[in-house]
Amino acid sequence: MNALVEAKIISAELMKYRYSGISLNGEVADKKGVLALLSTDPNLIMQLNANADFTGQDPAVTAELNIDSADLQALQLSADELRIRTLITADVPKLNADYPEGVVSISKSVVAAKGERYFIDSLFVSSNPSQDTGQNIWVSADFLQAHITGKTPLRQIGNVVTEHINRHYNM
Repeated sequence: MNALVEAKIISAELMKYRYSGISLNGEVADKKGVLALLSTDPNLIMQLNANADFTGQDPAVTAELNIDSADLQALQLSADELRIRTLITADVPKLNADYPEGVVSISKSVVAAKGERYFIDSLFVSSNPSQDTGQNIWVSADFLQAHITGKTPLRQIGNVVTEHINRHYNM
């Protein structure tokens, strides 16, 4: 399948907010895709560039989302003042829902809420599963260091945690 999309959203209402100034360009050819999205909406200034490759058993994705300014209160996504700025990058050569392989980082984050500005440390998540050990996920930030291992598929972790809690607590 080959496809090409070019769109300019002059005005669109979603959740009681009227978005404007959004452009989208994308192309899919030979099971590979490219996407570029740009928003110049005064309450959502952002740029997304992404590539996807569907030729392998699992899709591969690289992406960079640069949110220069998002006013979540103005966008009707928060009742209180909440503005964010952040950079999210992803390099995921195997986007498998149970055993993903890749690196995702969140950096340069600033959150403004209730008149205060908070500068958030960078967060890095790296996943490199293997046949022998299963999950091998590292989470790294100034406030958190974690290493997750085991053979439980990620889509089953919620059920496993709930079952474990229910064994020890009557909820």
